[in-house]
Amino acid sequence: MFYLVKAKQRHELCLFVYTFNFMKNLGKWGEETAASFLMKKGYKLIDKNWRARPGEIDLVMRHGPTLVFVEVKTRSTKDFGYPEEALSEEKMEHLGAAAEEFLQSYGGDPDYRIDCVAIIGRPDGPVEIAHIEGIQD
Repeated sequence: MFYLVKAKQRHELCLFVYTFNFMKNLGKWGEETAASFLMKKGYKLIDKNWRARPGEIDLVMRHGPTLVFVEVKTRSTKDFGYPEEALSEEKMEHLGAAAEEFLQSYGGDPDYRIDCVAIIGRPDGPVEIAHIEGIQD
């Protein structure tokens, strides 16, 4: 089916698709960068993009005896603030509920925490990485 679209609407639609793809790719790159960064610090990757009813856990890792659920926030610049500032109270609640669901699914009651890896940069430039441990009580 074909649609007639005015030039301005078409331009806005193309910008939306470009922006969506760029953000999706930036997020995927950020998750890969965060996993690599943490593995260099001795973390072991257990799972990526684990989906639960309350939401998705970007990375599930183990650091010694501790299971670590990681939320990755990536921004290409600091123009709109630091990535970790995007962690809302609602997002934190969803992360906690998803972590609990993961623990129920896999059994056991291991020691765990929720971390954030905040990344500023792009694949073709300098990268700034901050690892914030224990973002939720």
